[in-house]
Amino acid sequence: MNVWLFAENQLNREIDEKNQFRFFVIDKRKLKKRNFLNGDYLITYVTKIMKITDVRQIVSNIPKVLPSNIKYDRNFDYYLETKLVKNLENSEWINRSSIFPKLEIFQNKITNLVLLGAPIKLPESDAKELLSLFNI
Repeated sequence: MNVWLFAENQLNREIDEKNQFRFFVIDKRKLKKRNFLNGDYLITYVTKIMKITDVRQIVSNIPKVLPSNIKYDRNFDYYLETKLVKNLENSEWINRSSIFPKLEIFQNKITNLVLLGAPIKLPESDAKELLSLFNI
């Protein structure tokens, strides 16, 4: 099982929530470069508000065509099926300034440049640190 940190904007996260977090949309190029497995965890980071909001789990790593009635801020052709593991209340969302400095993936790097490569497969220590915030 892998743990991934992915970044999305607030509008797309609201669409995800409205659809019960079933769709993990991803650019085709990134999908081909990542090796997502069934059971992998996805930790959501919302860019503009700079907070971590939820954890999802991949139910099926087989790409499926996104239904045409689901519209994100840009065109996504495919999604991986996911289920919600834990969604924090808005007041409990985790500010990046309290956790990112502790993570290996951001050490001596510019945070926003690292996030451009998201989804990022987390080292085991970072995965444990983030999942512990969700009591997972």
